[in-house]
Amino acid sequence: MEVNKVSKKKTSTKRRRCEPKSTQPEEVFGQEIAETDCKAVEEDVLLKTMILALGSLDNIVAAGTTMKTDDPDELCHGYPLGDQNVRVSIEIAKQEYAKVPFPVGDDIKIVRQAMGSWIAWSDHLVIYTPVSPSEQPQKKREKREVHVEIIDRKADALNAPIQLKMLCMWGEDELKNDKSLEFFIEPEVFGYTRKSWIFDSDLHRMASMTEITRNCIVAYQRYLYDVLKNTKMLDMIAFVDPAMVGEGCGIVRSKAKHLCARFITSKPGQLFMVPYNSDQHWVLTVVEPEKEKVYYMDPLRRRLPIALAEWKSVINSAIAKYNTEKGRPSLNAVAWKNLGWDRRNKLVYTQDDLDVLRNEWAKFIISKYL
Repeated sequence: MEVNKVSKKKTSTKRRRCEPKSTQPEEVFGQEIAETDCKAVEEDVLLKTMILALGSLDNIVAAGTTMKTDDPDELCHGYPLGDQNVRVSIEIAKQEYAKVPFPVGDDIKIVRQAMGSWIAWSDHLVIYTPVSPSEQPQKKREKREVHVEIIDRKADALNAPIQLKMLCMWGEDELKNDKSLEFFIEPEVFGYTRKSWIFDSDLHRMASMTEITRNCIVAYQRYLYDVLKNTKMLDMIAFVDPAMVGEGCGIVRSKAKHLCARFITSKPGQLFMVPYNSDQHWVLTVVEPEKEKVYYMDPLRRRLPIALAEWKSVINSAIAKYNTEKGRPSLNAVAWKNLGWDRRNKLVYTQDDLDVLRNEWAKFIISKYL
């Protein structure tokens, strides 16, 4: 296991800094930036946003955010990132049909297709736009809102189960100023090694009983992996990384391709647990690729809604690709079944039940990564 460390979400590191070459600003994406002549300087820079260029720095095609990594072997869409590239998330497209520097098969070839997904980008074509706190003075109203939020967070932590309360207390000091708890997920869990993070906002959501984040789900999957290992049930159940198949993680084809690659590793009769977030709501899809069966579980007791037609297409395509890879014929249709949470009974999770799960999650984080 790698040594865990606390890192910044918006990383301060040695980077290229953009120095203004003229005093005449140019309007790009609704914000003013100066024409730039980038040179390397050794200075800590708070990476808030970045602007992406192609070919040369004056050919700006998009804007978004990035998360720094010092590991050139970290995977992005199944390929090592490399030491000359960074992982970027495109939020605004200026040239929608510009070709991205590292296409992802036929799924992501242009900027428009990359929006909502993480892709690799050449570091020398990334213009970082640091913003210091002194450049953005807060209004009194904003300060008051922050103060109220801090009070609410402390109240949530006090009402949380004991292990989660301890974790929140630790996070008050160790995770402030956008710091994060960084840890590695072993390849046995999702089929490949990946980094994951826990931020202060993740702890707040767990404590306040609001919608939990993908980071929370991934950490709980890692905990369940240990539970299955200790009970010798890993041959029966496996997990899929929700970061590779959720909303905003690419188009149907790329998600299906990733699922197929995961299904190929399956053992006879093995079930795959696939969490999926749709419209700020988590559902669970359990897939048995060998028998072409899918079980859908929604805690709101809803049947598979029309809104999830795309998700159903992802699963069906993945199973079809799986059959092709295995060289076997497909059945007439993939069998989908709504499972659990019968509408006719009154069985629901109580607050005590949820507190047990929250306590398990926090206890695992404390014992494994702190």
